[in-house]
Amino acid sequence: MRFDQFRFNKSPEPGETILPVVDIRETDQEVVLEVDMPGADKDSLNIQLQGDQLQIKGAKKKDAMDGKYTAVHLERPGQAEYERAFQINADIDRQNIKAAFENGVLKIRLNRAAVAQPQKIMIS
Repeated sequence: MRFDQFRFNKSPEPGETILPVVDIRETDQEVVLEVDMPGADKDSLNIQLQGDQLQIKGAKKKDAMDGKYTAVHLERPGQAEYERAFQINADIDRQNIKAAFENGVLKIRLNRAAVAQPQKIMIS
């Protein structure tokens, strides 16, 4: 098979920053971010809240190549840095932010402060 006839998307250069894909979902009680970071190592993840900015960083390392191949025609991106930042609202409970990392997806739960959640007022 000839691979030189196909055109592929450019892979990130070593050390290049990747802007990860993110799903953002919202309810009255929380905002949930699901950040795709395939290949990232949990120990490389860094989540910081500075002022009103939530910063997410992580890294992936290049997989070891099996030495039995005679040629490599196309290779997944090697070592790369993930980085993304979001402006958050003042109604987020900054002391109650939770994060979990599973199967290359970082899930961050930003709970809303109690004063920001809707309250039903009873009529007497």
